[in-house]
Amino acid sequence: MPANWPTGAGTRSSRVRHDEPLPDAPAGPGNHPRNEGDRGVTDLFDWKPPRDETEPRTAVISREELQQQVLAQIVAVMARSGETGLSAIQTARERFPGTPNGVLMRAYSIWSTNREEAWWRALEDGVNAPTVRRALEGPKP
Repeated sequence: MPANWPTGAGTRSSRVRHDEPLPDAPAGPGNHPRNEGDRGVTDLFDWKPPRDETEPRTAVISREELQQQVLAQIVAVMARSGETGLSAIQTARERFPGTPNGVLMRAYSIWSTNREEAWWRALEDGVNAPTVRRALEGPKP
């Protein structure tokens, strides 16, 4: 071990001093304290290779957003299930093979809730219509 490496209590073998370039490292930026912001000791495990700028950047999407998008696609397929003559879950199973039952059930719950809400809205709109209201009130004396 080179003489300038820390030894003794409170030191780790993964840490090196920046007094001199790293041993067995090519000369260049990053091998001297003036190029590292003179931080003193750096953890070698924190090192990351430089990013290749020719790689396309990928959009970062959160797990919740991804789940919402996937569920929206499955719900859309379930909404069109009447065209196939199959149940909503069976249609989704055929369209998205390998999807876990829990995901399909969650999508089915969303689809079913949407259908129920649409039914209630249609019922409320029908009740609020003047002709239906008059029919419910009965004839005027």
